[in-house]
Amino acid sequence: AVPPARRMGPRRHRSPHGDRRSHGPGVARTRQPARRRPPVGAYAVGDRALYSTGSQPAPIEIPIPQRIRDCQQFFGPVIETAYGQVEAPQIICGMRADELREEANLLSVGRPSSVATVGIMNAAGALLPAAESGEIVVRGPLLMNGYLNRPEETAGALVDGWLHTGDVGEIDERGYVFIRGRLRELINTGGFKVFPGEVEGALAMHPDVVECAVFGVPDAKWGEAVHAAVVLRAQVPRDEHALRDFVKATLGSVKAPKRIWWVDALARNAAGKVSRADVRTAVLGDSSASRPA
Repeated sequence: AVPPARRMGPRRHRSPHGDRRSHGPGVARTRQPARRRPPVGAYAVGDRALYSTGSQPAPIEIPIPQRIRDCQQFFGPVIETAYGQVEAPQIICGMRADELREEANLLSVGRPSSVATVGIMNAAGALLPAAESGEIVVRGPLLMNGYLNRPEETAGALVDGWLHTGDVGEIDERGYVFIRGRLRELINTGGFKVFPGEVEGALAMHPDVVECAVFGVPDAKWGEAVHAAVVLRAQVPRDEHALRDFVKATLGSVKAPKRIWWVDALARNAAGKVSRADVRTAVLGDSSASRPA
């Protein structure tokens, strides 16, 4: 487990476009249009000195490191990131802008904050050493006391003082935390564990894919099969085999979708986040989704 940091570090930054300072938090989807705009010189953004990200993993049309670099180029070297949950509001991990400029940190959510101890735990409840993957757990003074009138859920989330986040990841030797996916969304196919986000990232690299969502479906042969719902660009032919082969070339056959569903849009929750569970329900029970041939 990694103990709390003494401090998160200075939050005072000098804008590369002027002396005025401000802090602008942003949800991942609000950052997406920024990378499509002309260079920053075409806009008067001198008052945007610090821009932190959160709320959800960033959209997956472009690999995460490249998207971060694009935002850093647009706003300047002032992008921060943070990791938290409603049960531990935005206090689990964080990373300063100067740390995020390092190549090794582009996929990290930072190090534990001054009020959190973070560990990686296996299914048996044992803390794991650095670089081993398991559930991210956290403890500290700002955790919730429990869910209101939901004692069973509270007992499952808070165990021996540790909050079980439901996120899967690891901590490297330097103490930086990396999130790989949600435990409940992990797909166990043929004895292999597949994170939906990894497959979504591979699919999104295809030039015809606008967005996608990956989920598991019970399967008699594999235990679970990897399925994907895909939104294509307008007037692009639907070629399931070509798209599957595209993923195979990147991730191998095990992680490539066994079935692809063509949809016009992905289901989202009230916060604008793609809901894999709702997408799964929609495509499996909605005749408007085009089934693969």
